[in-house]
Amino acid sequence: MANKKGLLIATLIILIIVVAVTLALVFTLKKDVDNKSLPTSSFKVVQTKQGGMEGKIIKVTRDDGETENVYRFRNVPYAEPPIRDLRWKAPKPIQTQSKTLKYSDQQIWCAQIKPPNNILNITEDCLILTIRQPESATPDQPLPVLFWIHGGALARGSSDWYYPDEQTSASLGMVTVSVNYRLGIFGFLSIKELWSTNDGEEGQYGNFGILDMIEALKWVKMNIKSFGGDPNKVTILGESGGGAAVFSLITSPLTDGLFNKAIAASGYPVSLETTFERADSRYGSSFKEDLRCSNGNDGDVMTCLREKTMTSILDKDPSMMRPLNESSWVFPFNQRLNDYPIRVIDDEIIDTPLGSPGKYLQKGLKVLIGNTAAELPPQNATKTIQGLEEFLKPRILSFTNMDTYEELMNLYRQKRPEDKTSPAVITPQLVYLQMAADVVLSCQTNDIVHNISLESNLTVYRYLHSQPLSENRNNDNEFESTAYHGIDTDVLFGIKYYYPDFNITDSDQKLILNFRQIVKDFVYSAPEFDTSYTNKTIEFWDDQILTWDKPYHEKECQVLRDNGFLKRAWGQLG
Repeated sequence: MANKKGLLIATLIILIIVVAVTLALVFTLKKDVDNKSLPTSSFKVVQTKQGGMEGKIIKVTRDDGETENVYRFRNVPYAEPPIRDLRWKAPKPIQTQSKTLKYSDQQIWCAQIKPPNNILNITEDCLILTIRQPESATPDQPLPVLFWIHGGALARGSSDWYYPDEQTSASLGMVTVSVNYRLGIFGFLSIKELWSTNDGEEGQYGNFGILDMIEALKWVKMNIKSFGGDPNKVTILGESGGGAAVFSLITSPLTDGLFNKAIAASGYPVSLETTFERADSRYGSSFKEDLRCSNGNDGDVMTCLREKTMTSILDKDPSMMRPLNESSWVFPFNQRLNDYPIRVIDDEIIDTPLGSPGKYLQKGLKVLIGNTAAELPPQNATKTIQGLEEFLKPRILSFTNMDTYEELMNLYRQKRPEDKTSPAVITPQLVYLQMAADVVLSCQTNDIVHNISLESNLTVYRYLHSQPLSENRNNDNEFESTAYHGIDTDVLFGIKYYYPDFNITDSDQKLILNFRQIVKDFVYSAPEFDTSYTNKTIEFWDDQILTWDKPYHEKECQVLRDNGFLKRAWGQLG
């Protein structure tokens, strides 16, 4: 009896141990599963000529209500890190990697002044791409490619700042590529020591950020088919500083065959170009002296500069290489501001001023160029008629006389009969916003469009974005009557993905769909796009798309042009 009782106790003990071990194993396995960010099936590996790239699968709902998987490939290197001996040199093509590049959500921002406070990884090792591939895109049935160049005055920002996300890629039916490129002093330094060839290499004149974009486009040409993109149907798209980069790329002799269409949104104008000799004389000496690198021959100077830390260079970054200051975003006086010359006219990369007709080198290129109706922020001083006159009169009179001042004020105060979209009441603030936008961007955009249209082998289209959103992302009701700088890309990329609390109305959604359709028809070469919009200005709203046979604000722009306003819009390098 005692033996049976002992056997029963032993059996119970064994059962308890088994249960305990089983429970421990279950909880351990569950913990292991919980610690994995995603199962293996949520990733996809694509083979490129430089090695394998791992992408993450994102499920989105397209504009048509259907769901689709989109593969996101982040931090894909397209060039060797431009550090140490490669600083201020043309990008070096990336070498083949033996291991598959694992997916990472880490944000990488190129070295810059005053990045957003929440950005931790600021580095010179930043030449990367983010690629978004809709599931419908395959090597056998490739989709067009949209190559995105972020704004930020070529001095700040990142491909992670604002961009075509997975929902945008799927809705447009395009493989999208977002590019990081060198910024500010690291991307656009031009000093005489760089022009030297005494180290056995060809001289460099600057424009390294533009060279980065060209190298990225070469990478896309070579590899994008692996991501389901068509290497022969690449459209470059840039906004603000990125739009200026688009202008540089379409005039560069180095980009032939890398893209066949281009979209420039609010690209700032030609007055920001300068010569490399003038750039060196203006800020080269002070920059070298501030870093204590002014002694020795050209090679010694460059060795010294390349040995400096990223932080020490940013601390000494010349003022005109910093992001545009507030004085650049108001109606100008007639003076040289010495503010932010960035692109230099050199012998190789950008060999001609943008405004020169006959220098657009890509045969068969199609270009869509546009801007918003209000490119500059409102001013508190211009809310009343008296304030508007007190603010504008000294600025306008620094260019011209009282008769022209009164002519301009009358032109902008009246509602033109052909203008179906102006508000019923032309407020003083709207007078300022439209006149300032014409001076800094709209009229110069008209001129660029005109010059491109003179080329027999190119096709150019012009758009204007006038409709405001139902809410202002800047919380400034002075923009209620018109569209602010950057609203076109806000709309194209989907407002709610950048402003989660934004209350999108039916009108906003229709506006999004309208502009997306314009871009899609342009990229896909829809026949009706050519027949409807060639040699016209497109103005799109939520419920209609208008076209204009004449240039936007033709009469106003002529007065501004004749009186020298456009040449001083952003200041010039003295």
